[in-house]
Amino acid sequence: MKLRVDIFMSLSLLFLHLLLLHLNPTRVSAKTLSNEKPEHASFPPRGWNSYDSFSWIVSEEEFLKNAQIISERLHAYGYEYVVVDFLWYRRKVKGAYTDSKGFDVIDKWGRMVPDPDRWPSSAGGKGFTAVANKVHSMGLKFGIHVMRGISTQAVNANTPILDTTTGGAYEESGRKWSAKDIGVKERACAWMSHGFMSVDTKLGAGRAFLRSLYEQYAEWGVDFVKHDCVFGADLDINEISVVSEVLKQLDRPILYSLSPGTSVTPAMAKDVSGLANMYRITADDWDSWGDVASHFDVTRDFSTANMIGAKGLLGKSWPDLDMLPLGWLTDPGSNEGPHRISNLNADEQRTQMTLWSMAKSPLMFGGDLRKLDETTYNLLTNPILLEINSFSSNNMEFPYITSTNGFKSKNDVLDEQSGRCLTDVRTSDTHFLSLTSCTTPKAIGWSVEALDQDLEQICWKDHFGIKHQELFCLYKKEPLLSSDEKMSYKHQFQGNLQLFATDRMDFCLGASPTLKLTSKEFERGAFLHCRRDTNQMWVLNSNGTLANSYSGLCATVNSVEAEVSSGGTRSWVATGRRGEIYVAFFNLNPVKTVISAMISDLAHVVPGEIIRSIGRLLKGFSSGWTQLNSDSVSPGMGTMNMMKINNVVFTSLCFLFLVLGLLLQNPTRVSAKEPKQASSPPRGWNSYDSFSWTISEEEFLQNAEIISKRLLPHKYKYVVVDFLWYRRKVKGAYTDSLGFDVIDEWGRMAPDPERWPSSKGGKGFTEVAKKVHRMGLKFGIHVMRGISTQAVNANTPILDLNTGRVYEEFGRNWNAKDIGIKERACAWMPHGFMSVDTKLGAGRAFLRSLYQQYAEWGVDFVKHDCVFGNDLDINEITYVSEVLKQLDRPILYSLSPGTGVTPSMAKDVSGLANMYRITGDDWDTWADVAAHFNITRDFSTANMIGAKGLMGKSWPDLDMLPLGWLTDPGSNEGPHRTSMLLPDEQKTQMTLWSMAKSPLMFGGDVRKLDGATYNLLTNPTLLEINSFSLNNMEFPYITSTKNFKSLDSQSGRYLTDVSTTDTHVLSLTSCTNLKAIGWSIKALDQDLEQICWKEHLGSKHQEPFCLYKKEPQFSSDEWMSHKQQYQGKLQLFATDRMDFCLGGSPHQKLTSKELKSGAFVPCRWHTNQMWELSVNGTLANSYSGLCATVNSIKAEVGPGGTRSWIATGRKGEIYVAFFNLNPERTVISAKISDMAKVLPGKILNGNSCQCKEAWSGKDIRVRKQTISRGVKARGCALFVLTCK
Repeated sequence: MKLRVDIFMSLSLLFLHLLLLHLNPTRVSAKTLSNEKPEHASFPPRGWNSYDSFSWIVSEEEFLKNAQIISERLHAYGYEYVVVDFLWYRRKVKGAYTDSKGFDVIDKWGRMVPDPDRWPSSAGGKGFTAVANKVHSMGLKFGIHVMRGISTQAVNANTPILDTTTGGAYEESGRKWSAKDIGVKERACAWMSHGFMSVDTKLGAGRAFLRSLYEQYAEWGVDFVKHDCVFGADLDINEISVVSEVLKQLDRPILYSLSPGTSVTPAMAKDVSGLANMYRITADDWDSWGDVASHFDVTRDFSTANMIGAKGLLGKSWPDLDMLPLGWLTDPGSNEGPHRISNLNADEQRTQMTLWSMAKSPLMFGGDLRKLDETTYNLLTNPILLEINSFSSNNMEFPYITSTNGFKSKNDVLDEQSGRCLTDVRTSDTHFLSLTSCTTPKAIGWSVEALDQDLEQICWKDHFGIKHQELFCLYKKEPLLSSDEKMSYKHQFQGNLQLFATDRMDFCLGASPTLKLTSKEFERGAFLHCRRDTNQMWVLNSNGTLANSYSGLCATVNSVEAEVSSGGTRSWVATGRRGEIYVAFFNLNPVKTVISAMISDLAHVVPGEIIRSIGRLLKGFSSGWTQLNSDSVSPGMGTMNMMKINNVVFTSLCFLFLVLGLLLQNPTRVSAKEPKQASSPPRGWNSYDSFSWTISEEEFLQNAEIISKRLLPHKYKYVVVDFLWYRRKVKGAYTDSLGFDVIDEWGRMAPDPERWPSSKGGKGFTEVAKKVHRMGLKFGIHVMRGISTQAVNANTPILDLNTGRVYEEFGRNWNAKDIGIKERACAWMPHGFMSVDTKLGAGRAFLRSLYQQYAEWGVDFVKHDCVFGNDLDINEITYVSEVLKQLDRPILYSLSPGTGVTPSMAKDVSGLANMYRITGDDWDTWADVAAHFNITRDFSTANMIGAKGLMGKSWPDLDMLPLGWLTDPGSNEGPHRTSMLLPDEQKTQMTLWSMAKSPLMFGGDVRKLDGATYNLLTNPTLLEINSFSLNNMEFPYITSTKNFKSLDSQSGRYLTDVSTTDTHVLSLTSCTNLKAIGWSIKALDQDLEQICWKEHLGSKHQEPFCLYKKEPQFSSDEWMSHKQQYQGKLQLFATDRMDFCLGGSPHQKLTSKELKSGAFVPCRWHTNQMWELSVNGTLANSYSGLCATVNSIKAEVGPGGTRSWIATGRKGEIYVAFFNLNPERTVISAKISDMAKVLPGKILNGNSCQCKEAWSGKDIRVRKQTISRGVKARGCALFVLTCK
């Protein structure tokens, strides 16, 4: 088989190969640890930067207009950062330009502040606070550009250095320190020498200055810093290291980007990649073909060095190819704003966007969004390129291509240089001097050769492989200094050399260019007029390295056969998260070129892939489906050797092909490391507590708008429509009514058009989702198990997504009645929904059609109800989870309800979802709050907090927060009352939810959000704990002044009290749990038997725990109908009257406090009441698949006692919460030494601990190694301990 590709000038071609079957049967998943810190930059960041369109002159108004458009049009595609590039502090007046001096706005501490004429909201010392707040209200993140060290203007003014720990001038060694003490003038920024210089980070004052800068940025609300003139030829490893350490210690996470990328090599980058999140690897990229073409070598080198997605600052790091100069731009070095369109033609733009995506570069758009054209928009939002950019793996250059013009990748003219050659010393066209890390062996090879008594050369070791070629040498001399200069520069220049191309010695070699370069300017000479500058000073070390005093980098010499050109052919390959293979062809030639690759060669570079055959279809970038050609190479050759990719591409077209049907040897997929969903507990708002099911589109969007403005900056980003959005709000409609729902022709639920008018015409939630996304939020919906009874009664056809028609199998069409399992109707909504048979292809097709539709609507979050707890449907959860993995749109997956959930049960599903309820419905009663303490303890003990989940992590969910303005449980009306929880009870709830790292989903009507509730929801200490704390667990070592015992009477969640004794509690658990084994039959007479539990529950004289059993009695008709479902099953009774049967799930929704709600209900033919006794001694319920077990308790769980929780913070702090569940004030105490018993690796000394109580803000003295606090009735205390 053969696939040929002809590509015209400056075109790229990208193939997408869907791999259906793989070699290894073991799924390779991302390593997930429950105590792992959340990752920064878990995939390449995306956003917008002002430089390409505005240079340095952008104003607040222009910036915010662009941000608003990003929010409305690009944020939904992951573009979340909006960055003000350089010189936002420079006054826009006559004489001001890039390297001018004296035009900047600085504060009294020498720190840059925004020019108030361009940024009016910064007046009065506010900095960027107001701008950041506006950006955050749009759902975006705010970034700024900063320069190295300190400004020359501050040094000349000798401003004092701020000590942020005291708020005064920095003092050390008995004196105050100022700017002149820390500025290193000899290390001025090479390309902005009048603007900025390094600070001496060896000095405490130098570090204090840097710390004051970044703490100020965090206070402003900055989320992203682009740090310039510290990398590449301008490397300042000391400053990068100090800044990176400061960023780790800030309360606000800030993404850290390094620039510029001139002369960066992988060896150099390895020294800094762990300190940052992205770093430039090229010079400035502008809109010329030469700039685009120059990126191919450097991307190849960085992928070969495994630098793509390597470990970074608190997460990952990404090589950065610079902004995308597309759309409406300014000129390089300009003092004016956008005034022209990009010079790149359409195909060159595709090539750029494809390379950036395949190399997983950050995607930072540079054009003015106010003039964003549709072509550029479509390119920026191309779903396949964005999928590759975020989620692909094994990204690398693919060398096995050929072309009709003889361009072979392995010998291509663009392969002349393995590094980034930056300085051509012009002694030979084959000599390229470049810079690299001094630790790489390639930097060793310099030595001195004497010419005469006064003149010497420093020469490179190799003759570059040419027999008669002269050595590569530079003339050297120690810098000639006057006596005054020797006094000034003795410390800096002692032992340093200056290097020259000729013995005239009037032009010195510098390590860094004196102005910003573009990517194509590889060979710009750095021989400049000699001056006293560390940029021109070099040290020859005894190990043969030649180090530059400005950057600390070492010189090395490469040989090439010809100059780098902008021609040739290249290819890249990567694998997708669903097993597909992406292959890109790039034609860098000025003429049409045919490029070919053998399919079998993919196996040489793609790990674990052995490709056996290929399908017949491929899809183009802008074409339809095309047929593959088949060529027979020679008899006897295997299929692998006969497959070649080639195709014809006409002028001005660039194709993206989707090749279907590649088969591997083993049917189990080995997936790439997947991105983390729910890396921290999700936050948002759910409509249920305030609106029940009656909410309208208008009410929902009003709440969403307020969430966006007030709570989104605090990471509340999901807005969820709870249940029955498809039910018509008419007389007779309620929770379990039948026949009032809106369904489409395929039996799928559709929004009620009276309440959701934008859904008319089959649009579903598409318009609502778009509005939510424009607010910067994510949109969620509640869905029920399986299929609706209404659809089954109507017998609607099942949609086959592959054909767009009715699902066909075994020669017939399939309908709703074929897949619905009436015996497995939802226990608490039996007239509403039932399970589908997932063993049937039609059942799976129906579920797939549901979730594909949700993705098309723009849904980001699904709360799947009546599938968990006592209502467990593990088959449906498993299949839905698999469908969600295969969707193009990431959807967070939540399971409900939580009645009867145990850690053992949750372990079977936690890896399939992102959050799952572990209690009944939580409402605004103290008993509901208190009921959560045991279950949270059990789940933390079982290490379920932040365990591996669906494509990320999973979180035990304590349900919504019923605070503020609410409705009533089971109501048919909207919000009409305030929460019944007292302020201290609310603090207790919010503190427990945060310490247990539960998702935080607010339930009140946000339109009536009061100040107290807002402050509770946005408490920074609680949100920090909720997102970032570790080692979260109940802390048992507390004492109280009264003898209240903790709520340790129950280790599990008991569900059904059969009332034979107050110590017998029947509960459900996973049938794989050893605690479920122990049931056996006891015969009473010929017709009557009991099923009894194995133990006497700890009491010597206590009777066994038994239930009466009988096989269900059916009429002949009933037996024919239920034979398959009920054969071998039993019904169980509390007494021998047998009129009330034991059910496995309650027939209505329970609240958290209703632990012992009886499940003995009138007998009926329902799987909920059917049980099966297995030979291994387990008693399984036919509805949920769970097994019964019996626990013994000494007394009923009550809402009293004292409890405590503990956790550690990301900066080493310890959080301790005291909870007083008693109806009166109680003094609770804990010893510092006891904390070390539960915290791994902590050796604590109370004398070295500082303690603050978060709610009062008071400092608490640690007395006798103990913290103690009187806690109000049903209230809590929260301590933050910092121990040295």
